[in-house]
Amino acid sequence: MADEATLALALDGCVLADRSRLARLRATGHDILDLLHRLGTQDLAVLPVGEGKPTVLTSPKGRIVERLFVHRVAVREVVLIGGAGRVDAVLAQMVAG
Repeated sequence: MADEATLALALDGCVLADRSRLARLRATGHDILDLLHRLGTQDLAVLPVGEGKPTVLTSPKGRIVERLFVHRVAVREVVLIGGAGRVDAVLAQMVAG
């Protein structure tokens, strides 16, 4: 467990954590939010630029493919953050969707 000073920084200050192993995808297109809205569990159709929401990407049978965080960085662009080593699974589901 973290010592008291580290915990205090995490709660009241700034912490730097290496998250480079996480899956990261950039997706673009005029209907990207509609696609993610249909494939996921969260209402993403009206996600404002500069905001993000968690969602669960599901298969057509309703099975969980991956838990994602969707960041809308521009009108037709999102960045998806998922678990380590899950880029291929997320990409395959989005292409199939």
